[in-house]
Amino acid sequence: MNIRLSVPFRLTLLALLALTLQACATRGIEQGAPNASDATWKAYQSYASARGSEHDPYRLSGSLRFGTQGDTRRVTLLLWSNGYLPIRLDVMAGVGAIAARIQETQDSFTAYSPNENKAIVHSGPQRVQLNFGKPVPFALRDFSALMRGRFHEVFGMAQGLNPQALPNGDVAYTLSDGLLGGTLELRPDGLPVRWTEDDAKGGWVMDIGYDDGNPPLPYKFKLAHPGGYAAILLVKDRQKPEAKFADEQLMLDIPAGTVIEPIKRGQD
Repeated sequence: MNIRLSVPFRLTLLALLALTLQACATRGIEQGAPNASDATWKAYQSYASARGSEHDPYRLSGSLRFGTQGDTRRVTLLLWSNGYLPIRLDVMAGVGAIAARIQETQDSFTAYSPNENKAIVHSGPQRVQLNFGKPVPFALRDFSALMRGRFHEVFGMAQGLNPQALPNGDVAYTLSDGLLGGTLELRPDGLPVRWTEDDAKGGWVMDIGYDDGNPPLPYKFKLAHPGGYAAILLVKDRQKPEAKFADEQLMLDIPAGTVIEPIKRGQD
């Protein structure tokens, strides 16, 4: 299900937004023969465990280009949190021009557009998914996790199924855990380099590139949809503030007189 918003508001807010119930469906487990691919998955688990132990404040800045060939838009992003919900995101279109202010908490989502004097507000357990022309199966918290290398929060930790050795030395697994399902390709050191969504769910493909740090951290996410939609998210700067953000720094106040619109389900 996709969300229908007025065209100007949709563009200003990156369209945010497909509202879906992300229930944790139980998938049948198919046992594959143990082989060297187990070491690759264990390397993935080791990386995830190391990243999972970090719950420090962070501030990330980057850029996002999305759209279809010949019709793309570029915005810059500033994302910050204390390492857990709530998360705040400011979206800038142009130098210093705030296109949207966004907050996600454990049970709410708010997106405010100063230029439109409108806000989208949702309360409840459903996760609000982002939309790059087509809905992607990620909430803001999921992209935050991916940008910080906390892959287990999205892809899960349970042993991947049906390992397939690829000619480049990578191993592809069918995901048995996490939010998404689909196929996850790991390079030999356990770092995810490609996730492929099941065609029946949409068919998005996401390629992940890494910096030269120790440990490497993801800095480029390239998404492509069979319908011609694409997005490139670049992480350009990472900061670890010494002190936690104050509560008011993570709040999103909606000015009096703002038009409040609930998120509505709509057909794609």
